[in-house]
Amino acid sequence: MDISYELVTQEDQQLILALGESVNEEFVIPYLSSDGQEAMRNARKGDIEQATNTDIYTSIKAVKNGAIVGYVAWREGNYIAQLYVSAKNQNQGIGRGLINQMKRHSGVSSIELKASVNAVGFYKRLGFQSVDTEQVKNGIRYVPMVLKL
Repeated sequence: MDISYELVTQEDQQLILALGESVNEEFVIPYLSSDGQEAMRNARKGDIEQATNTDIYTSIKAVKNGAIVGYVAWREGNYIAQLYVSAKNQNQGIGRGLINQMKRHSGVSSIELKASVNAVGFYKRLGFQSVDTEQVKNGIRYVPMVLKL
């Protein structure tokens, strides 16, 4: 499997949006209440559309056979706001690769995020630790986590 990692460009916006929304619908939305589902869809679409805005985010995409199969977007130096890997490309090390690229590119001493409840196990396998119990805001469930580097 040959994966390359590159900075996201403005031209990637529609592909990033489609990828983020499809992964969200399959893996995040089912764990939320109906209020949470609506809030997540509204918030996530706006967030994903901003992933290519370099004034707010730094974003790196994973490319396999010429197609974007995942991306990570972070802001404020060390806060991962989005990490998505397409359903058919999960469990192949791409998420880990994106985190490693973020570490190298950012040079930070810790990484923070709010993990969707379905992704907590993935982040724990990478060494992230929960810093609080599961939280719910506007029906959206998440666990605050940190990775000390």
